[in-house]
Amino acid sequence: MKRKIKEVIRRVFYEGDHQYYQDQQRKKLDLFPEIEIFLQEKNIKTTLRWPDRPASSLDWIFDFGEYRSGDYMTSFETVLSISKIVEAYNMCHAFEVSNLTPQAFTKTINGSDQMHGFTYPQVELNFHIKKVMKAYGYVRLDYQDMFEKVPRLRFPHKGRNILGKYIDVDNILFADAMGIGVPDEEDGSLDKLHSFFEQMGFKKKKE
Repeated sequence: MKRKIKEVIRRVFYEGDHQYYQDQQRKKLDLFPEIEIFLQEKNIKTTLRWPDRPASSLDWIFDFGEYRSGDYMTSFETVLSISKIVEAYNMCHAFEVSNLTPQAFTKTINGSDQMHGFTYPQVELNFHIKKVMKAYGYVRLDYQDMFEKVPRLRFPHKGRNILGKYIDVDNILFADAMGIGVPDEEDGSLDKLHSFFEQMGFKKKKE
């Protein structure tokens, strides 16, 4: 496990500094200017997932568009996940292609890679982001790093643990699986849930 990751895990989860975790969740996080400029120059469509609430991490989706030829279709995207709890990130390159096999069970086939990418534009973006993030002191976590188990964690809320005895790095530094983050009322989760049920025809009871 990387040193920077160990230090934050010790501070937050073993020493119990949950306030630090919540403060980090509330911090504003933007892409570094060097990455923004690159995306504009290469005309890569970018979407920020869940931008309007405190979170343990933010995900940027980079869409490289589709290529079609007759019935054949292929598309590529890259997802950049940056933790707000520690200076670390993960990058995943994905593809989807038409499944033209006569006995196909699904219409498309998809897959992912966390190393370089499947097309030259993905490889170029991968290299640029890696260089910029390193310059700002961020460490890159690969698949093995993200799913490394953290032992002896105690859940602060009784009955909350549904993930077993050992929790992945991904679940505590990129998501709040321990339930120590900002209250649901603050991150907007309850509002989103209420809105969903109202759309489904369920009305909130009056006080």
